[in-house]
Amino acid sequence: RSTPKPSSAASDVYKRQGIGAFVVAAGSLAGLFISATKKGSEFAKALSGLKAITGASKEEITALSNSAKELGSSTQFTAKQVVQLQTEFGKLGFSTSEILDSTKATLDLASSLDVSLGEAAQIAGSTLKAFGLEAEETQRVVDVMAKSTSSSALDYDALRESLKLVAPTARA
Repeated sequence: RSTPKPSSAASDVYKRQGIGAFVVAAGSLAGLFISATKKGSEFAKALSGLKAITGASKEEITALSNSAKELGSSTQFTAKQVVQLQTEFGKLGFSTSEILDSTKATLDLASSLDVSLGEAAQIAGSTLKAFGLEAEETQRVVDVMAKSTSSSALDYDALRESLKLVAPTARA
């Protein structure tokens, strides 16, 4: 048996639907491309700011960029947010290697204390400096902070104030 051929009007409807679907798909693809380009330029701008603050070499910026991309794809934060965190460490006078050593742990701190990345960088960085600790010890410091707040009535503000008072004495 042969299948009946669609009428000319039905054929026109199918063509219009096909063209409409193609136009929608092309529009969606263009939107994705524009969004990706915008995010890429925002990331590049954030890296430029990081370079200006840290004075990092091309190789150092590449290492920071790669770290930001990796952490941006494996944490709840975007690569651009990670660069902003790295920039905060740069403002605190951290070297590139210190920034790389501190970034992951500080992302964990921001998540556990439910604070912004800037606040997490401030408290982690200032605590390391106040106690005379190396950047490699950031994870240990962050773990103590998270444990302190989760097992007591301390919140971020109380923790920050407490550390301001105790750090100079503890370091001495």
